[in-house]
Amino acid sequence: DVELNPGPMIDDQPDISLLTQWLEPLVEWKPFGRCLPGITYSDILKIEAENVKIDEQKSALYSKWLSVNPKATWRDVINALTSRNQNKLAQDIKVAMERNVVSKESSRRTSSFD
Repeated sequence: DVELNPGPMIDDQPDISLLTQWLEPLVEWKPFGRCLPGITYSDILKIEAENVKIDEQKSALYSKWLSVNPKATWRDVINALTSRNQNKLAQDIKVAMERNVVSKESSRRTSSFD
């Protein structure tokens, strides 16, 4: 009986692919990045100088954040969004996390009948 991995929980370290997917609507990435624990203003300037496109800048931000903060969590992401008044995006991520957990649990239940 194999236990499936549940979706991300609020205190789990974010996955770069989910950060990219769920924060895709984020336009104001620089003020958001400044609210992430471990990211400095000079990090933001360096990321901006080294990457031309906004998607590349955001990916570089997420990679940098995960490398400088091994204790990074989804809670940090939600807190940073909320502090920048990105409440809808913060709520969308919470809902996506809940939906992800529920869909994994329901697939686990159905697969146990095989």
